[in-house]
Amino acid sequence: MPAIRFQKKIVIARIRNPLQNFNETEESIEIRTDPLLAYNTRISKTKGLDKVPTDDPLKEFVSQAKSCFFCKGRVEEQTPKLPVHIDPVGRISYGEALLFPNLSGFATYSAVCIFSKEHFTAIDQFTPSHIHHAFLACQEYFQKCGRFHQSLLYPSINGNYLLPAGSSILHPHLQPFLDFYPTNVHRDLLQASKKYLRKNKRSFWTDFIRTERNKERFLFETPHIFVYTPFAPLGFYEINAIIGKGENITGLKQEIIEEIAEVIYTILQFYHRVQHNSFNLTLFSPPLHQKNSATMPCLLKICTRPVFAPFYRNDVTFFEKFHQECMIDKAPEEVAAEFKTLKSR
Repeated sequence: MPAIRFQKKIVIARIRNPLQNFNETEESIEIRTDPLLAYNTRISKTKGLDKVPTDDPLKEFVSQAKSCFFCKGRVEEQTPKLPVHIDPVGRISYGEALLFPNLSGFATYSAVCIFSKEHFTAIDQFTPSHIHHAFLACQEYFQKCGRFHQSLLYPSINGNYLLPAGSSILHPHLQPFLDFYPTNVHRDLLQASKKYLRKNKRSFWTDFIRTERNKERFLFETPHIFVYTPFAPLGFYEINAIIGKGENITGLKQEIIEEIAEVIYTILQFYHRVQHNSFNLTLFSPPLHQKNSATMPCLLKICTRPVFAPFYRNDVTFFEKFHQECMIDKAPEEVAAEFKTLKSR
C-alpha cells in the first residue's frame, strides 16, 4: 500500500461576535500538512480576497496603458540579446513567442519569453498555440544553455500575470531560469522525492497518482499529464500537474509540450469562468545532467491571485509564492548603511 499520508488537524477559534449581537460564535480552521514536503497550510472561511469589482478596472487600465518595450516595433530594438556562444541570433522565436535574456536577471541563465508582440492578452484569450510556442522557446533556451556545463543545472519556467501577481509589466510573458543552485522548494522537492524512494523503494509520484486518481481532488488526465488540486495548497484556486515519467524539461517530447499547453489553457479558462484574472505559475523540472534516473517528474503549479483592482501592485511573485524564496533588490548591508546615514542627520 502507498505510504502517503494526508494529515489534517482542526482547531476552533471562538469570539463574541459583533455581527451576532456579541453572542459567542466559533470557526473551524483546518491545518493541512503537505504529504511530501510537510509544510502546513491553513484553510479557513473566506476573507473576501477574491471579491470581484462591480465595474471593470482592468479594461480601463488596459485602455490607458501605453505600449512597452516588449511590444511590436520596440522589442527588436529595446530588449537584450543572448550571448553569441548560446545563440548567434541572440533571441529564440517560435510562432508569436519570442525569448530573450532578462535585462535584470536573477540566476546564471535568466530569460523572458513573451507570448506575442501584442501588448495585452486577456486571460480567456490565451490560445494553446500561444502557450505551446512559448514553452518550446523556453525548452530550446534550456537546451542551448545546458550545453556549456556538465554539472547539475536546475531549470524552471515561471509566470506572473498582471500586477496582483507581482508583474511589473502588463505585456504577458514567462520567465524561464536555469541555475547551479535550486530554489528552496525546488531543492526540497528533489530531496523529499529521493528520501521517499529510498525508504519505500517506490516513487512518491507513482504512489501519489495511484492514490489520488479518481478521488475528490482529481481533475483530469492526458496521456502524459495528471492534473489535480493539491491537498495543502500554497495559493488560491491552486491546481497542480505531474508531467511525464521523470524527464527534465529539455527531454520532454513535442506531444508532451502540446499537452502542457492544453492543460494550462484549460486551467486559464476555468479561472476566467470563476472571474479571476490574475495568476502565478511555476513548472519545476528535474535537473539537467542528472546521471541517475530522475526521482521527480516535471511539476506544474498554478494559482490565482487577487482580482485586478486600481492602483494594485504586489511584491509577492512566483518566487515567493511557489519557490518560497525571497527576491530582494537591496543588500542588508546597504539598508544598514542607509539607516545609519539617515539616523545621524
